[in-house]
Amino acid sequence: MTEVDVELRYERECWRARGAGIEVVHAELHGIERELAARLADDRVPLDVQLRFDTTALPRWLLQY
Repeated sequence: MTEVDVELRYERECWRARGAGIEVVHAELHGIERELAARLADDRVPLDVQLRFDTTALPRWLLQY
């Protein structure tokens, strides 16, 4: 099993996922999820994906939750 570490942050009005040679940018979280799934599905080996949020770069409107 291959471990993949991806960091998710909010920057310049977009969500950005980076790590393990992957860089995905989308305005909405569901778009990031869709694009990450599509890119990672190309691998033929089982993956253990660790997705972590950069909490220092979350949008202000999300901090109310």
